[in-house]
Amino acid sequence: SSSQAEKELTDSPATSKRISFPGSSETPPSSKRPKTSEEVKPEQMYQCPYCKYSNADVNRLRVHAMTQHSVQPMLHCPLCQDMLNNKIHLQLHLTHLHSVAPDCVEKLIM
Repeated sequence: SSSQAEKELTDSPATSKRISFPGSSETPPSSKRPKTSEEVKPEQMYQCPYCKYSNADVNRLRVHAMTQHSVQPMLHCPLCQDMLNNKIHLQLHLTHLHSVAPDCVEKLIM
């Protein structure tokens, strides 16, 4: 019946109230995420240790922290242009992936 269809439309997740997070409007809700504000529990929120930003998705929080608060620039491998988080990771990358001798690593990354 048309009243049943209208009820389904009004009860659908697309029209129900949801807590919005920065950038979440571009991502369609998945079945794993809470759909209504009543379902969101405080323990599901992850707080950035550097600012007031919080998100229910821990991976989004990690990306936020890395892009907004990272003080160490990413390093490029001189052999393949892979990006690495720090000098130690670059050294390990060179020795294990490219088989560079440990005493030659410093010369490459200078």
